[in-house]
Amino acid sequence: MLLKHLCICLLAIVAIVGAQDYHGKPYQQKSASEKSALLQKAVLTDTTANGFYSTEEMVSQLLLEDMNTSFDTVADDMPTQFLGVEYRKKIVHTVGAVGLAQWTVVPNSLNYTGIYASGCNNIIIRFSSAFRPGTTNSTDSPNLAPALGLKFLRDGIPSANIFALGTLLGQTSYNFFLHDSSNHLPDIPSDSAFAFKMIRDKFSQASNFPMMLGASHLSAYDQHGNKVSGNVNFPYRLIFHPVTSYHSAYPDTYPGVSYNDQLSATVKPGPIYEIYAINDPVDDSNLTAAVQIATLSMTTTLTDSDFGDKHLFLQHPRLEDDLALKPQWVATVKEIMAKQQAMSSPYSYPDLPWN
Repeated sequence: MLLKHLCICLLAIVAIVGAQDYHGKPYQQKSASEKSALLQKAVLTDTTANGFYSTEEMVSQLLLEDMNTSFDTVADDMPTQFLGVEYRKKIVHTVGAVGLAQWTVVPNSLNYTGIYASGCNNIIIRFSSAFRPGTTNSTDSPNLAPALGLKFLRDGIPSANIFALGTLLGQTSYNFFLHDSSNHLPDIPSDSAFAFKMIRDKFSQASNFPMMLGASHLSAYDQHGNKVSGNVNFPYRLIFHPVTSYHSAYPDTYPGVSYNDQLSATVKPGPIYEIYAINDPVDDSNLTAAVQIATLSMTTTLTDSDFGDKHLFLQHPRLEDDLALKPQWVATVKEIMAKQQAMSSPYSYPDLPWN
């Protein structure tokens, strides 16, 4: 029996070693368009969606995983674990739809740097739900927790990545574009359900601000890999505001198909999100302070993808990186987190208005 397990492990290692990597120096030195073509080829090789993990599998994997890997790994493919025997599993956001997009800068007076100034023509975008949605049309339990993962590919250097969600706790509507999303999730009350507290606590092993992700990494280099000279400048919080045509196109009730299949069938090339910036944490929920800085547009349709669900990796940027550059934000950010945790019911950021 031991010999059998050793043989299985050796075969797994051989398969991993022989696979195309999307993280080594030869790969990272390629142009953004070359990396995009390689990743898109991998995405389209098998357009079969992965299944969600059972609760038992999620719990066991989360207990074993080192969450620092999600923050510290610089790669476009999933890192290996357990001495290189297997790829790390995508326990949260397991199933998604993948496509290509571009970030077009909207003229503004905020003087942000890097990609915020240059835009980005080569983005891998993945739409997912934080957990498996139900199909009961119940208004008493969450059905969908919409999430975006964006990989900004840059010439000659590693990608910059960002996530945007509305709430970890989910919404009772199946409309993926019902609400705005942000790289800062509202923190959850202390009496939240065990599964949600477990996810939050797991992320807190790697960051003191487990529900907030940084935005400064987009400001250091432009899309061509040119390093910004002088000080970088970046927003405190990003808001992903669905364009009206998508916001109003989807029903609240279960559509009869999975959300990833629904998105693959309906999302087309063209604008999909308006991107707004909250420049300072003192205006965290003040929508009158939000300034549009970009438009996010699809350049392809979406597809289910075995590679996207199992191997596409998006690095989690720590908020600590932002606070190191702007320490004047620290006290206010801690106040925001404590206030949201102390609420008797979960906080939700207000949505920007639709026309």
